[in-house]
Amino acid sequence: MAEKITMPNSKKRFLIALIAVIGAIGYYAYLFINTTITQRLVISEQKKVERMKNELAQYSAIPGFDKISFVKVLEEDNYQMPWSDHIDAVTKIFDEVLQVDGDNSYNIILSDFEISLDAIKVHGYVTNLRLLYYAPEGKHSLIEAFKQLEFLDEISIKTYEKADSFGYNFVLSAKVINQYGTK
Repeated sequence: MAEKITMPNSKKRFLIALIAVIGAIGYYAYLFINTTITQRLVISEQKKVERMKNELAQYSAIPGFDKISFVKVLEEDNYQMPWSDHIDAVTKIFDEVLQVDGDNSYNIILSDFEISLDAIKVHGYVTNLRLLYYAPEGKHSLIEAFKQLEFLDEISIKTYEKADSFGYNFVLSAKVINQYGTK
């Protein structure tokens, strides 16, 4: 019969201790490598974030970026404007603006109204630019007629251009105040 060869207990303990030490060294090497790779990924992501912040700073320096951002926020927050609550106010504004050229002289023709609770914009046609700012005795110029409307402020004609040999196209804008909107 063959004899069974056995290892002494001290050798078994040494072998188990050696395996445990090698396992611990391997575990710490894995942790070190994993931490190093994670730190490199974090640094890379921080560089990306910094680059994106620089791009955002360049975009925010463009004129009108803040307005575009504000509109984007409004579009995200407001799905539907409650215009049904304000139809009467907008209709009253429209009716009063239509009455500005009450004499139907066809020297001033108003069209393409854009009316909200905050502002109005009116496109028009005039045969003489003086009619926009000056009027004969007893009449009102267009600007004066709009100034008589109590709910308008900051009335201005910022653009006008020659339409044909008889007249000019213009755009009048104003802020709506009082009970209809806010200044």
